[in-house]
Amino acid sequence: MEKFYGIQYLRGYAAVYVMLFHIGTLCGVHITGTGGRTARLFFVISGFIITWAFRPTAESRLAQLQRYAIRRATRIYPPYWIVLAVTLPLFLLNYAPGAWWHRDPVNIVQNVFLIQPPGQNIVFVSWSLVFEIFFYALFGIAVILMGIPVIALSLGWAAVIVITHFFFPNEFPGFIVTRVWNLYFIAGCLLAEWHRRKPIRWPWPVFATLLILYTILPFITEDEMAALLLSALVVTASLGCFHGAPNRFFLLLGELSSTLGS
Repeated sequence: MEKFYGIQYLRGYAAVYVMLFHIGTLCGVHITGTGGRTARLFFVISGFIITWAFRPTAESRLAQLQRYAIRRATRIYPPYWIVLAVTLPLFLLNYAPGAWWHRDPVNIVQNVFLIQPPGQNIVFVSWSLVFEIFFYALFGIAVILMGIPVIALSLGWAAVIVITHFFFPNEFPGFIVTRVWNLYFIAGCLLAEWHRRKPIRWPWPVFATLLILYTILPFITEDEMAALLLSALVVTASLGCFHGAPNRFFLLLGELSSTLGS
């Protein structure tokens, strides 16, 4: 399978960006834009990787779904559970202030499995993992188990999101299906299907320029569509501009990004 070193480098960049954001927040210094901006980059990458890695096999669809679910769960849950095990007692023992849902038994169980409403997170940065888990589940059920084509799922889901927001500008509280954030996963899915049909090879100066624009975008505008477009373009440009021996440091940083940047 093709190695996407550029995407690994992007993961490392996004993890460092998020860490700088949180360090700046703690120190009262505005080092970067909002950390949530970089979560968008993770979402596009996730959509791309999950779509690209999936290949139907001779196994039954149920067996493929089981193998897929185990791989996704073992990547996300263990490091998250370690952080949750450290964080939760702080609220239960009143060492940290919190809202009612920090101590609510139902919400605690939901947090264990990352199925809580995105605004009721015991580990405050875990909101992005809630979206990740939802996307993994939808992809597994719709594409792997039911055999729905990725393009059909992506376009249909995007249409539901756009139509919902056209008629109901205010998002339904806790209703994750129609959140705008999901458009980033969809962009990644469509990008993978594009690259599968016609490999993308953009020169590295294009990638560097787009990454610089992406970095300064939060200081220029908070427009969601601009962020969506630029996120998709940065990931697109990263696909074919890194060849030869990879940089081991940046690859390692990329591997650690699922923990550092979530």
